[in-house]
Amino acid sequence: MQTVADRIQSRLAASGHKQADIVRVTGASKGTVSKWLSGTNTPKGNYLIALAKFLNVDSEWLLTGIEKETSTSDDVAEVLGWDDSTPLDDDEFEISHYDKVTVTAGNKEGEIQEMTDKKIRMSKRSARKAGASITQSFSYINDGDSMSDRISDGARCTADASKKEIKDGKIYCFRHGVMRRTKYLYWRPDGGLLIRSHNPEYEDEIVPPEQMDDIEILGWVWEWSNMERW
Repeated sequence: MQTVADRIQSRLAASGHKQADIVRVTGASKGTVSKWLSGTNTPKGNYLIALAKFLNVDSEWLLTGIEKETSTSDDVAEVLGWDDSTPLDDDEFEISHYDKVTVTAGNKEGEIQEMTDKKIRMSKRSARKAGASITQSFSYINDGDSMSDRISDGARCTADASKKEIKDGKIYCFRHGVMRRTKYLYWRPDGGLLIRSHNPEYEDEIVPPEQMDDIEILGWVWEWSNMERW
């Protein structure tokens, strides 16, 4: 009887791809992919979805061998979830996700929920590549179009709360008075701050030195997943 590893290897051979291609498209580490191919471990969650899509098969077939392979664009892949009992893969770590948070990338008032029991899983490899903390990162939903087309309205953003030092031109999640915002930040020679949007329809904003108490840096934004809205 074929195993998950057998099915992965057979599809890999049929497609002419290599192990390095799986590492590239899934974001998993080389060691993690090796375990998938040897049968020591099996892909889960987003890794499974990405792998099945890459191999042009149904994720359920990849796990069980029951469902037929599919490559039709009309099929909608089921997003397989996980819970607290699902062990973390070698390359995964969990961060808090504030799905009810509205962090504005415009001029609307936002609100940050202080507590959450929701988690999402991230790739350690991606965090290491970005130089981001795997223990102090958090995830939230961006609201507003002032950072489009780089960060879209409704995008899920990941910020590193350990990096609150402002480096010119980097994107930050920050509190500005009663608003929580996502913008480029720049120091001014007078000790004030320049707030810049990516969308050219929004003008630069100046925070003078005497109003810097209104600014609280919540974290450096190091990753985002854009989405389109109708």
